[in-house]
Order: sequence, then C-alpha cells, then structure tokens
Amino acid sequence: LITEALEAAELGADLTGRLLAFARRQPLEPKLLDLNDLVDGMGDLLARSLPESIRIEARLSELPCRTRVDPGQAENAILNLAINARDAMPEGGTITLTTEHVTIETDDAGSHPNLAPGNYVVLSIADDGTGMTPEVLERALEPFFTTKDAGTGTGLGLSTIFGFAKQSDGLARIESEPGAGTTVTVYLPAAEE
Repeated sequence: LITEALEAAELGADLTGRLLAFARRQPLEPKLLDLNDLVDGMGDLLARSLPESIRIEARLSELPCRTRVDPGQAENAILNLAINARDAMPEGGTITLTTEHVTIETDDAGSHPNLAPGNYVVLSIADDGTGMTPEVLERALEPFFTTKDAGTGTGLGLSTIFGFAKQSDGLARIESEPGAGTTVTVYLPAAEE
C-alpha cells in the first residue's frame, strides 16, 4: 500500500512538473551546455530506449552549440521526442538529430515569428514515420491532446517541450506530413562566449 501511494505521488509530481513547464512557470536551473555534447552523451540512453529496428543518426555542427538552459529539461525534450518518433515508426526507421547555428535577422520576422532577432543554436529531431495530418498537427501542442491509446500517453510531451523552449527564450516548431515523417525543431539562444 505504501509503495502504491509513493508511485501515485511520483506520478502526480511528474504531471505537475509537466503542467508547470507547459505554463512556463516551472523553475528552471539554466547552465551552460553544448547541445553537441548533450546529444553525444544521450546516445546510450536513446539506444536502450528504442528498438533495434530504429536507427539513430546524429548530424552535429562542427562548431560548439552552446546555450544556457536547464540540462534536465533539455535531456527530457530529446528523450520525449525520440519516444514520439519511435511510436510513429512501428515498423522501424531512422531518427535524425541535427544541431546547427542560426542567426535571425530583423527582416526574418515573417519566417520566424515569435523569435527575437539574434543568434540561436538549433536542435532538430526528425523521423521518417507516419507523420501527422493537418488536423492533428494543428492540435499537437495542446496539453492533454494525444493520438495514443488510452493509458499509453499523457498528451503532455510536445506541450512540455514547447513550454521549455519558450521559457528558455526560444521556440519549438513542428513540421509534419502524412507518410513523410515529422521534424521538431527547437531554437535556443546561443550563449555568448
């Protein structure tokens, strides 16, 4: 009985943390980190979390991709996106993690709304899975929206990632087409040396 109560409390704490992240009120502990090192360091965890039918490909920038964010939330974002990609590829496929540098100019406002001009490091996670219909894509960031069977998804994964990016003064963007896979791109402010 005590074990069940502790498990319920831990689930409740996790749910509360995800809701706070979505609402952008979760206290973050930003630290300087390199997205390249983070992706490299998560290789074993991702390999253990995914079936052998899914290949992981990393295309990392030759330059360091330093940003100042909460490392736990950044790891959680990568793991959540990898698990979503796994679920979209029941027959297997490839997950590609890409890091790069992007500079947003003032005249880029049309193609990058909600991002202030400046230098960003970008993490993209792409899969070649089933993709999303326009109707699903439109609702993908809503909290509690899920396409998974009851009991298998909370519907908070993508909304939590969106909240984390926003709270870190960045942005998360999703692109998807049925049969063509999904790409989630997270823009985070580049840390000044």
